[in-house]
Amino acid sequence: MSPTFSSLRYFNYRLWFAGALVSNVGTWMQRVAQDWLVLTVLTHESGLAVGVVTALQFAPVLALSAWAGVLADRVNRRKLIIGTQSGLALLALGLGALVLSGHVQLWHVYIFATLLGCVSAIDNPVRQTFVADMVPTEKLPNAVGLNSASFHAARLIGPGVAGLMIAWVGTGWVFLINGISFAAAIFALTQMRTRELAPMPHADRQKGQIRAGVRYVRRRSDILIIMVIVGVVSTFGLNFQLTSALMARTEFGKGAGEYGILGSVMAIGSLAGALLAARRERPRVRLVIGSAFAFGITSGVMALMPTYPSYAIACIPVGLASLTMMTAANATIQTTTDSAMRGRVMALYMMVLLGATPIGSPLVGWIGEQFGARWSIGIGSITTLLVASGAAVWAVRNWHLEVRYHVLHRPHLQVTYLDAAPADIPLTWKDCWMRALQFTTYGGPEVLKWADAPDPHAGPGQIRIAVRAASVNPIDWKMLSGAVSGGQPLAGPGYLGFDAAGVVDEVGDGITGVSVGDDVLGRGSNTQAHFAVLDSWAAKPSSVDWAVAAAAGVAGETAERGLRLLDVDAGDTVFVDGGAGGVGAATVQMAVARGAKVVASSSQANHDYLREIGATPVLYGEGVVARVQAAAGGPVDAVFDVAGKTPVEDLVSLAPEPSQVVTIANFDAGRAGARVTGGGADSHPMEALALVAELLAQNKLVIKVQTFPFERAAEAYRISQGGHVRGKLVLVP
Repeated sequence: MSPTFSSLRYFNYRLWFAGALVSNVGTWMQRVAQDWLVLTVLTHESGLAVGVVTALQFAPVLALSAWAGVLADRVNRRKLIIGTQSGLALLALGLGALVLSGHVQLWHVYIFATLLGCVSAIDNPVRQTFVADMVPTEKLPNAVGLNSASFHAARLIGPGVAGLMIAWVGTGWVFLINGISFAAAIFALTQMRTRELAPMPHADRQKGQIRAGVRYVRRRSDILIIMVIVGVVSTFGLNFQLTSALMARTEFGKGAGEYGILGSVMAIGSLAGALLAARRERPRVRLVIGSAFAFGITSGVMALMPTYPSYAIACIPVGLASLTMMTAANATIQTTTDSAMRGRVMALYMMVLLGATPIGSPLVGWIGEQFGARWSIGIGSITTLLVASGAAVWAVRNWHLEVRYHVLHRPHLQVTYLDAAPADIPLTWKDCWMRALQFTTYGGPEVLKWADAPDPHAGPGQIRIAVRAASVNPIDWKMLSGAVSGGQPLAGPGYLGFDAAGVVDEVGDGITGVSVGDDVLGRGSNTQAHFAVLDSWAAKPSSVDWAVAAAAGVAGETAERGLRLLDVDAGDTVFVDGGAGGVGAATVQMAVARGAKVVASSSQANHDYLREIGATPVLYGEGVVARVQAAAGGPVDAVFDVAGKTPVEDLVSLAPEPSQVVTIANFDAGRAGARVTGGGADSHPMEALALVAELLAQNKLVIKVQTFPFERAAEAYRISQGGHVRGKLVLVP
């Protein structure tokens, strides 16, 4: 499936997407019908009256959103959405019946707009946060983008259909159709597989929860910048229902059909922006600022268009810029906010986004009446450019940023901190910081932290990936404990991980054969993080799971190196000491692929697993030499020690000569004539990883994995330290 639509692989999200698409078409139809009803039937083209209706519809957001956010953090979100969608349906049906009866008056529309706003104020934050219940965290930006795509695909259809229906049968039937369309969303919600939902932690009932949400936002300067930009743009710039109606009617002398078409044309740009957002891996604060600049420029150009066709065409880039800003803002806030706080923070965001409308709409409508429709758009352009400029200057000064633009290589735009990053920003998705597994003191798994770390960049001969999975190797917990530190204290945070799989997002100088967007597996350093630099890699077979691909880097390269140094070939017999672990299991299978006979040691519990992958199992420990000789039917040709638990003298006694014993775990083995390999000159990583990828694609190398979220890395490390691991332990975002 294309990365753009990757969230649709989840059953519940597919239902949600389809139901929301139908419902959104009806919602857009009602928006057009309501404005046209007020503008042309109930008043004599009063932009102020349309502004008042819009203000009344969004005013409850200011009063109720904070409380609605607490509700979204506290109750079953799916059931709450069913209730709000039912309420919205009843209101649409009621207004439609009133219009068709011929008794509708302007004050009736005011009341219905207010009630609609009350229900929407509860519906908005819970709908926003419910997305996180349906898809994994790493898919949240994609799902947010697809939500916007659904909304604006409906916007592409709804206004045009509404305009035609208004001209054909009047506004009343449009309201009724919208009421019926909510049945699709309600049906989708009732048919979801509740066992597949992954609800976020709910907030406990206690006093001060709204204040806690406000305090959380006040401590987050990145969220504050986003909210200021969105608030100003929403107040003065995002009044398209009003400004398009004024332009169509007063500037170009057009009717309902042409007014509806303007909304559909703008939706072309909005839909394009939503689909681009769905592909974007990393929502960024700088994207919010940049797209606000773009909106200010494009809306200014749109205000100057002299004819209806040129105005309609200018709507497309305006839709693209505004949608990019809103999806970047939404995804950045959602993915960087604590899950138990997300409902309240999103409610405050929606209060800013939608609650600014009651202030802006009457003002913009008055400007349109007094100075002309073009100025109702121009005021939005001017204020947007001012707030975007102010936000950019504030960020550079207060976050101590250095901004550079590179024409010839990626990333083209590079933002770095001159000092340490601000402490008030969780930097999971920031421009030049990320999160990584780290430690600031030597110790056991309990000292691990999943915390902010500098964002690495690919140097010459390297690539950077957005990590999809990273494996845990014994060297990781040995580094954590200080066992390989040589007695040197930590000079700063220590980072972990040597192999990972992910999507290439940066290519260093001198690299060919790989491009941004490619899926790869490989080896590098500090890979247990959101982003990692790889020194060697191979293309990930499309049939191979991310976790399996991540597990193959160190294990596969080490196994290939050991077998190559031992010159294992078809017909040879090789003993793998520690055959059930990651490296051991890879060695067994790669030796079998060469045509060798394999004897491997493990605990009794892993013997069936060793038989499954092609080895003859023996119990490790005292007496292992006799058991290996019995299983092999005589001497063996080579010994590969990956566990370091059997005395080297015993291993040497199994081999025809000491040099046919290679170890990666017993660093004193050289005294007995065995060979110790730790990589370096012995390693041919690119060739080894290419072979590993080929064997994975052919199912000749099968790696069992246990996965853990990065936040539970300590648990994976404890299992690794305990030994007797079958396969590999893998961390995932």
